Amino acid sequence: MKFLLDANVWLELILKRANHDDVARMLGAAPGRVFATTDFAINAVGIFTAKRQPSVFLSFLDDLIENEVGLLHLPPSSLRDVVNVISAYRLDFDDAFQYIAAERFSLELVSLDADFDHTPRGRITPAQALQEIASAGATP
Repeated sequence: MKFLLDANVWLELILKRANHDDVARMLGAAPGRVFATTDFAINAVGIFTAKRQPSVFLSFLDDLIENEVGLLHLPPSSLRDVVNVISAYRLDFDDAFQYIAAERFSLELVSLDADFDHTPRGRITPAQALQEIASAGATP
């Protein structure tokens, strides 16, 4: 794994928002095992889609499983770090959770959320991740 995908990246693709082509190209450029997501991000996608579009959520889950996207979990002990990041960088809980997961697992955070730009780790966009994948020969 090299990249941690924030929930907004998945929603961008699923809901065909403005940057969905970049997300699709990024995901198609490397094996799924290069990517990871958190259980929190999966739940966020579920909250947004499962009730109104259950088939969309089920398809999303099938794609994660089929493509062997890594699933990351933060233990309760790491949630203290989440709270510290909220205070230090004024992030929302969900953003701080992703930030700590990226830090804990030494992954690059791929997000469309500019709130990460004022943190030491920062973030990259799907287009930037695609450039990294291309320069590494699709096997980062």
